[in-house]
Amino acid sequence: MKKLLILLAFIVFISGACKRNISIDKQPDDDKSTILGKKTHVLETSSIVSSDSAHFVMNNNAPGYKPQIDDIVIANPSSENKYGFMSKVVSITPGGSQTTYNTVPAGLNEAFEQLYLNTSYTDSSVIDGNLRTGSLVNWSFEDGIGQTGGLKYGGQLKINIKRFDIEYEKNEGFFLPDKMLIRVVMNSDGSSFQIANESEVAITVEKEKTLKRIPLPILYVPIPGTPIVVSLTQVVKLNVLPIIVSGKAKWKVSPLMTAIVGSKYENEQWTNISSYQVNNSLVNMLLSDFSKDFKINASGTIFKPIYEIAPYGMSAMKGFFEVPSGLDFVMQQKSPNVTLDYKLDVAGGIKTDFWFSKPSTYSITGNVVSKRLIEADFLKIESPVVTFNGDCGPVQSPNRTYSLMVSFNVSDVFDLEKNIGWQLVEKIGTQNPVTFSVPASANGTISYKGCMNFGSTSKSAPITIYLKARNGFESNQLTFALVKPEEGKDPQRIQILSGDQQLNTPGKELAKPLVVKVTDANGDPVEGVAIEWRVRGGSGGSLTTADIKTNALGLAEAKWKLGMEGTQDVEVYGQKKNYSQLDGSPLKFTLDPGEIRSRLLGDWMLEKIVIYETWPGGTPRTLSYKNEYFKFLDDGSYTSTSFSRTGGQNYFSTSATGIKISGLGSVAQNYTVTFSEDNKLMFFKGINGNSYFEMYYYK
Repeated sequence: MKKLLILLAFIVFISGACKRNISIDKQPDDDKSTILGKKTHVLETSSIVSSDSAHFVMNNNAPGYKPQIDDIVIANPSSENKYGFMSKVVSITPGGSQTTYNTVPAGLNEAFEQLYLNTSYTDSSVIDGNLRTGSLVNWSFEDGIGQTGGLKYGGQLKINIKRFDIEYEKNEGFFLPDKMLIRVVMNSDGSSFQIANESEVAITVEKEKTLKRIPLPILYVPIPGTPIVVSLTQVVKLNVLPIIVSGKAKWKVSPLMTAIVGSKYENEQWTNISSYQVNNSLVNMLLSDFSKDFKINASGTIFKPIYEIAPYGMSAMKGFFEVPSGLDFVMQQKSPNVTLDYKLDVAGGIKTDFWFSKPSTYSITGNVVSKRLIEADFLKIESPVVTFNGDCGPVQSPNRTYSLMVSFNVSDVFDLEKNIGWQLVEKIGTQNPVTFSVPASANGTISYKGCMNFGSTSKSAPITIYLKARNGFESNQLTFALVKPEEGKDPQRIQILSGDQQLNTPGKELAKPLVVKVTDANGDPVEGVAIEWRVRGGSGGSLTTADIKTNALGLAEAKWKLGMEGTQDVEVYGQKKNYSQLDGSPLKFTLDPGEIRSRLLGDWMLEKIVIYETWPGGTPRTLSYKNEYFKFLDDGSYTSTSFSRTGGQNYFSTSATGIKISGLGSVAQNYTVTFSEDNKLMFFKGINGNSYFEMYYYK
C-alpha cells in the first residue's frame, strides 16, 4: 500500500483558440486519503515518447520507474501524450534506446485501493477571445444544411452544457466501489427552430442525420492527494430526424427544454437519475402554411442533442446521454381542428469498464414527457348562455312545442366567415342534422332557438349544435338537454355530491366524474330535471360526457377534460318548474391548487410527532413511530396503520400551503406542509387545541 500526499495539480488546457476555465464547486474531504493499488505506478511524463490506446513508448535512459508486466501505469496529459492514460501492461518489447509497452485500458477500480471523488464543473470558456458562460453549441441552419429529404430547416439550435458532476467512492478492502455518479445539466435556452415541407407531397425521412459533431473543452479531474489528473473528453452531437409529414406544412417552435441526465451506482444498484421538463411554444402558424384540404399528420424527431464523455478520449469506455425532442401534429376538419404535442425523452448508457474494471453497460431510458403546445379550433363557440322556455313561441314547423334559446359568441381565428363562409349545424334527438345560416346581432352575438315536439312518450332530447365552414372545418360542439315539463315532484335545490377540488392535470380528463344532486323541498331526489353544464376559462377544456337530466336518484354527472392553461371551472345550472334557477344554481366545480396535493399523494411513513404544550410549564414531548404507514389517495381519503377509522372519517383537503385532515384527533386539524427538494421528506406543523404539533414523514 502506498499513500501519496502531495499538492494537487491544477491544469489549464490550451488548444487552438479555445481555453477552458474550470470552476470546481466541490472538493473531497481532506480526511479521505487516496490509496494506490499495490501494482499502480505514476509515470514521469517526460520519459514518455509517444502513446496510443494500445501502446506507449519510453526512453530507456529516462529517470524513474520502469514498468513491469501486470503493472497499472498512469500518465498525465502532456504535449506528446494529449489525454494521458491509465493502462495495464500486458507485454513488453525492448529496444536499443526505447522500450514499447503493450497495454490494455485500466480503470479506477483496479488502479486504486481507496479513492473518493466529489467534484462539479460549471461552464466557463473563452472562445475566440470572448468569454462565454452560455451556449457552447450553437447551430444556425442558415450557415449549413438547408434541406434534408425534402424538408427545409431554419432558425438556430443552442445546447447549453451548464454543469457536470462526478462522484466516486471506493473503500480500502472492497472489490467494488460503493458509489459512482455521473450527471450533466443541459438546456436549449435561446433556440428557435423551423421545419417545413413546402410541397403537397408526403415526405418520409427514415434515417437519423448528424448535423454537427462538436468537441468541447477537456475536463481534468484531479485525484486527491496525488499529482494524477484524469482527463475526460466531451463531445456534443446535434442530430435530426426521422420524421413523417403527410403534406404541406410549416412549424416554427421555440423548443425550450431543461434536462438533468445521468446515472448513479449505490447500494449495489444502478439507477437512472435523469429528470427533464419542457417549456415550449408554437409561433406564427398560418393557414397558408398548410395543405389546401387542411388534413395533415406529422410525427417524428425534430432534434436530438447527444452528450458523450469518455475517460482519456477512449470511445470504447464512453458514457452518453441523448435527449430526443419530437412532435406529433394533427390538422383535421373535426374539432379540435389542430393539435400539436411536443415530446421529450432521455436515453443513454454508461460503459462501466473504467469505473468498475469489468466490461458491462448500464442503459437508461426515460418516460416520454409530452406537452400539448396547442389544441384549438379555428371556429369556436364561446360563452354560451342558455334559456329554457315552456313553448316555442312562433311556430317554426308543425308539432314543435318546447324549446331552449342559446346565445353565444364565435371565435373565428382566420376570419373564415368572411373568406369562405360558415353555417350552423343542428341535431335534435335522433333527427338528421340540419344546416342553416344564422345572422349575428350588432354586437356579434349569435342566437339559436331549438324546438322539439316530445309527443306522448318522450321526456327529453339532446340538442347538439356546432359551426361548419365551407372548407369542412367544424367548431367545438355544444350539447344541451331539452326537457319536457311534467307533473310530479317540484325540484327546489341542486348541490355538489362529489368531484369537486380534484387535482389539476392540464390536458387530462379528471379521475372522478362531476356529480350533482337535485332534491325537492323535502330533500327527496327529483328525476328528469334538465341539467346544463358550462366549462369556464382555460384553453381547450371540454366535457367528454354529460348527463342532460337527473336519474331516479336525482343525480347527474359529467366527465371533465381540462384545458392546457389558465384558471378553469365548470358551472352547473338547473331550473324549477317556473323556470327560475334552482336554489344553489349555478354550482361551481373548481380544481385543487395542485402542488401540495400532487406531492402529498402516495405512500409515506410517519417517523415521529413532536408536541409543544402552550400552557405555562408545558414541556416538549416526542412520540416515535415504527412502521406507521400512511397512504394519501386522489379521492381525498387516506389509510393508515393506526389512525384509520371507520365511518369514512379519514379524509383530507389541501390548499396552496397546507392540509386539513380528519381522523388524527376528535376534530379536523389544520397544518402547513413543506417538502424536501427530492420529495422524500414531508413536514406538518400547526396548532391544535392547546398544543403545537410537528409531524415528520418520510418515503
